[in-house]
Amino acid sequence: MDTLRNLSLTFALISVAMPAVNAQVLVLGNMGAANNAAFGGDIAATGARALGFNTGSTTLTKLERVDLSLAFDNTVVGTAVPVVRIFSDPGANGPIGDSSIATLSLTSGTLGATASTLSFTPSSTLVLQNNSTYFIVVDNGGSGELRWFRSTTVGESVPTASNGYSLFSPRYSSTTTDDFSSGTTTTLTPNFAVYASVPEPSEYALLAGIGLCAFAAYRRRVAA
Repeated sequence: MDTLRNLSLTFALISVAMPAVNAQVLVLGNMGAANNAAFGGDIAATGARALGFNTGSTTLTKLERVDLSLAFDNTVVGTAVPVVRIFSDPGANGPIGDSSIATLSLTSGTLGATASTLSFTPSSTLVLQNNSTYFIVVDNGGSGELRWFRSTTVGESVPTASNGYSLFSPRYSSTTTDDFSSGTTTTLTPNFAVYASVPEPSEYALLAGIGLCAFAAYRRRVAA
């Protein structure tokens, strides 16, 4: 029974130490801030907005969803369509490159004339790298104008960070280019939230294996 007890104890300790898979954790965000100004003005079909964040050292590297405070400008003719993508940042100036690493799909919320929370999730599994910088880029795929809201109070717009995540910088561009190295930076962060989880690790297979070993040892002990 000593062998069974030892294996069972090991199994229990590993179970406690490992966080639940796919448990979404808010790692960075300020969605409680007021929605009283558009971030960098309205986003027309010729502009975009970007928000950078750092991952730091963390086990929460699977991007689950991004929440944004958005609306369309009802004074402008046309239909705004938010296009949300994730860019990697190989340098210090923004998402440099011609292609994004992921496109996010709208999964919750409805774009209206007043600010509301819209949730976007990756169309396929996206695991971020530790100690890296990424940009949430929002542009307008429609014909109207889109608004990404922020608070005009500096202290209120500062996001809460956890699990190694941190804000890089908000910036915006007046062109549709994917290179934000020349974008304008601002101290007033737009309203957003980033949720992440622990990817399915190989250790879970090990965990199951330990449980089977414990059960097998128990059966052998009983049979003897």
